[in-house]
Amino acid sequence: MVTVADPLEREARKYLRLFPEWMREVRGEEAVGLVLDQVPAGASSLPWRSKADLVRAGLHARRRGTPPWRVRQQVAQARSANWNGRGAAVPLAWRPWLITMLRRRSFPWRCAFRIDPNDLYSVIILSALYVGDAGGAILWWAPLTFVALIVLRGIWFLVFGHRRWRARLAATNGLDPVGRPLPPNELAVVWVKPTMPNRLVGAYARGALVGALVGGPVAWRVLAPPADHHPPVPAHPASWSLAVVAVALVAGWCAANLLLGRVDEGRGAVDDPNVPGGPHGERWVTVASGLILGGVLGFAGGLVGRIAWLDPFVLAAAPLGVAVAVLVFRRYERRLGRPLGVWDICPDTAPQRVVRRLDDLPSPPPPDLPAPS
Repeated sequence: MVTVADPLEREARKYLRLFPEWMREVRGEEAVGLVLDQVPAGASSLPWRSKADLVRAGLHARRRGTPPWRVRQQVAQARSANWNGRGAAVPLAWRPWLITMLRRRSFPWRCAFRIDPNDLYSVIILSALYVGDAGGAILWWAPLTFVALIVLRGIWFLVFGHRRWRARLAATNGLDPVGRPLPPNELAVVWVKPTMPNRLVGAYARGALVGALVGGPVAWRVLAPPADHHPPVPAHPASWSLAVVAVALVAGWCAANLLLGRVDEGRGAVDDPNVPGGPHGERWVTVASGLILGGVLGFAGGLVGRIAWLDPFVLAAAPLGVAVAVLVFRRYERRLGRPLGVWDICPDTAPQRVVRRLDDLPSPPPPDLPAPS
C-alpha cells in the first residue's frame, strides 16, 4: 500500500490531466488506485504497462465524459433570449460537466463561436439566389459569408450577452449565481419533454432518398446557362464526377455506421411499438421531413456540380450516398429485430431528467372543491 507522499503516486497523478476535470475525483482517483495496487513492491517508477493503462483509461474517460453535440449546442443556444424547448437546462447526467465548465473563463469563448446550422441554411439560400450573378465567385464568397456570420454573432455575444447567458444557465440548472449547486432541499428532479418526436429512422431515410433524386435535377435545370451563352461552358472530365460519387458513397456508409454506433442494443429507446411512427399520419410526417432533407442535399449537390462545371453524372452522388445509408440501416434493423427510432441513434433527444429549483416549478393544481349541496 502506497502513501500520499510516495513518488509513485505523484507520478501516477500526472496522468490525471488526461481525464475530464469533472471526472477526475471519481474515475481518475479510481484508475490511479487500481494501477498503484498492481505496481510490484520496491519499484522506483511506474512500469510502462501501468503508464499505458492510465493513458488508455484517461482517453476512454475523455471520450465518455464529453457530452453529445446536441447538449453542447443546447448550452450555446441558451445565449438567445427567444430560445425555447428545454431552455438552458442540461440533462441530469451532464450537470457536473456544466458546473465544471462554468468555472472556466474560456467556456464563453467556446460557446460564442459555435457553428449554428441556421447560418449554414442562410448561406445555401443566398447562394441559390445569387448564383446567376456571382458565377464561380460564389465558391469563395459563400464560405466567407458563413465565417463572417459566426464571428460577428460571437463578438456580439461576448460584448453584450455573456453575463445574461451565464445567469440563465445557472438559474435553469439549480445553481447559484457563482455556479455552485444549491442545497438539495431547494431542488427537484423532473422529466422534460423530448426535443424531437421519436420518428422511424427507416421511413425518414427513404423519404430523404426520394428527395435527393428530385432535388439534384431541379438544381441542374434551374441553373442551366442560357442558350446564347458565349463562350460555351467548359466541362471537367467525367472522372471528376466519378470521384464525387465515390466520396458520397463512402460518406453515406460512414455516417450510417457512426449513428448506429450510438444504439444501445440491450435497451431500446422504443419499447412501445406505437411510439416510433405513431399513427399512420405521423409516418407521412416522417417521410415528408426526409423528403425536405433529401431535397436540400440533392439541390446542394446539383448546385455545386453546375457551378463547378462537372459532368451530369454528379447528380447521382447524393441519391447514391443516401441509398447506402438506407441499406445499412435496413440491415441493422433486421439483425436487431425491431425498428430504429430517432431516440435510439440520438439518446439525448429522448425525455431527460433535469434539475430545477423548487421556486421555478409551477404550483400544484388546487384540490377539487366539494360540490355544493
